[in-house]
Amino acid sequence: MNPFEAYRVTSTYGPRISPITGKTEKHTGIDLVKRTGGKNAPIEAFVSGTVIRAEEVPEGVRGTGYGGFGLVVAIKDKYGVQHMYAHLSKAHVKVGDCVKAGQVIGLQGRTGKSTGEHLHYEVRLKCSPSGGFGSDTEPTKYLQDYFSKEEEEDMKPFLCTEKANQYIAWLKEEYYEEPEEKRKMIGEIADILRIASGQPPQNTK
Repeated sequence: MNPFEAYRVTSTYGPRISPITGKTEKHTGIDLVKRTGGKNAPIEAFVSGTVIRAEEVPEGVRGTGYGGFGLVVAIKDKYGVQHMYAHLSKAHVKVGDCVKAGQVIGLQGRTGKSTGEHLHYEVRLKCSPSGGFGSDTEPTKYLQDYFSKEEEEDMKPFLCTEKANQYIAWLKEEYYEEPEEKRKMIGEIADILRIASGQPPQNTK
């Protein structure tokens, strides 16, 4: 899957000629321009998480790990990995906010060292020290792996087999004490418990 389908990629992750210095440098993220929305287009979070930064580094302040990126919203996902959205014109969230994937977190902009309006999206495996600077990883692959994990989690049974079987054993006792018209419903409930715990259903009729 392409996590950046709503964007036009203007610069990929890795070595490139910097548009600022004109020298070959490592691009620590991926530059994106929203396909729709025009100037100051809304930027949505790619993953859910907690906001750990929503501000611009003041001029002259060093050691933050965010210098030159302008207005930054940084979100820590459930695995402790940081997602940085940089050069924003406006932030719609604040530190401590819990955001959902797809939620608008700010507006596309050109704050900081930027030659044009775009989103610099960067994934850092650490959040500290210095904002996790230097722990960047290829963002496309990270998101693809992240979403694959989410799909695997969704497919896992949400009820343990042992607990389900305890309920099913109780239903079996009730089954023979109930009239015929209720037995079918009991069998269906037992199958719901089997499916929820990753077991095959038995009452297929």
